[in-house]
Amino acid sequence: MKSLSKPERIQFGRVLKPHGLRGELVVVVDPPELFSSLEWVWVEISPNQYRAFRIEEVRPYRGKHSPFQFFLKLEDVLDRTMAEALTGRVLWISRADLPPLEEGEYYAFELMGMEVHSEDGRFLGHVSEIWLFPAQTVLEIQPPEGDAFLLPMVKPFIDRIDRLSGVMRVRLPEDLPDAP
Repeated sequence: MKSLSKPERIQFGRVLKPHGLRGELVVVVDPPELFSSLEWVWVEISPNQYRAFRIEEVRPYRGKHSPFQFFLKLEDVLDRTMAEALTGRVLWISRADLPPLEEGEYYAFELMGMEVHSEDGRFLGHVSEIWLFPAQTVLEIQPPEGDAFLLPMVKPFIDRIDRLSGVMRVRLPEDLPDAP
């Protein structure tokens, strides 16, 4: 049985829904290019309990939906009932499955919890959620007090991301509603 300890595991995606009668799943993942090299994926069955599944097949989810969505067939998920039981579950991979990054690149999971500061050094909050939309990625930033606000993750607004220190510096748009 394969195991996955907390420091090794990386949230890779989520099961959206079953597809068909033979246990296929529709999943959303990031980074999607990893599917070509993965043999296993872990599914969080209950809090802090993970089950490894061998990947049988992966196909792009075609249509107007996100390029991050795929059909996924896992070994031992034999029918729709078994697939339905996995709906909403988090998918995990091992950190060892991630390819090395080039200078200035990062994985989305590395942004979670990152401190966010304005250009003038003001602490704005932490990244509390990452929304992967077809047009762009959007960060949800939770300030120390008050409601979270959304910031598009596009070059004009992201000044610098420092993976080692866990700090992001941003330029807030003047017309951004809900920003502190």
